[in-house]
Amino acid sequence: METRDILSGAKSFHKIYNQIIQTAAARHHLSLMDADIILFLYNNPDYDTAKDISYFRMLAKSGVSASVESLTGLGYLESHEDTADRRKIHLKLTDAAAPVARDLKRTQEDFFERLNRGISEEERQMFSDLLRRMMDNLKQT
Repeated sequence: METRDILSGAKSFHKIYNQIIQTAAARHHLSLMDADIILFLYNNPDYDTAKDISYFRMLAKSGVSASVESLTGLGYLESHEDTADRRKIHLKLTDAAAPVARDLKRTQEDFFERLNRGISEEERQMFSDLLRRMMDNLKQT
């Protein structure tokens, strides 16, 4: 596989995924960043701080902070201080966010079903293993 194919494929994947999630977010009058945060918290309940979101989703801290503030104002997020470290703020989706989160999750699942159409479980596992090894190679430098 050529370098340009890898880079072009990654860029296309990201662009199409964002377009699909953006469309779902728009149904709920939310931004793509808002949708990313809702999906992240819905999919990763053990990682519940703005720092976690910024780190794992590779999003700007300022954008995450603004979106957290907006989602809190909409009643979709609530926050509470960590009992051991008051500087750490935990985020939690509210009941009001549940229908939005389920819709976004369904959209995300539909995207991945479409992406994996015609690809066997063995092929998916092989690709996952190769990608993991490539990422390990990058981390070693």
